[in-house]
Amino acid sequence: MKYRRVKAKEKLQIIEEAKLHGVIETCRAYGISPSTYYGWTRSEEGSESTEDQLRKTVSEIRRLEEENLMLKKLLAEKELSLEIKEQLHKKTLHQQKRNG
Repeated sequence: MKYRRVKAKEKLQIIEEAKLHGVIETCRAYGISPSTYYGWTRSEEGSESTEDQLRKTVSEIRRLEEENLMLKKLLAEKELSLEIKEQLHKKTLHQQKRNG
């Protein structure tokens, strides 16, 4: 049997589906063992459940993706601003050479 890594979003989807349709049915549909499913949902004493950890991880990824997009936009604006200043500087130097 080939091992495959299940992403956090997929784990959440499987956990939610298992709540609706039952663990055994859902595990069969996704080709995972019930022990794997219960390992994902098991809550150790004093810590939050895997489901809660996955939700936080997914929300953190979304937040980081949004922040990354914002930083890319800021960088693009900065580069555009520098390019405009450089072009204006070249233009004024060119005009000064022509006039002087």
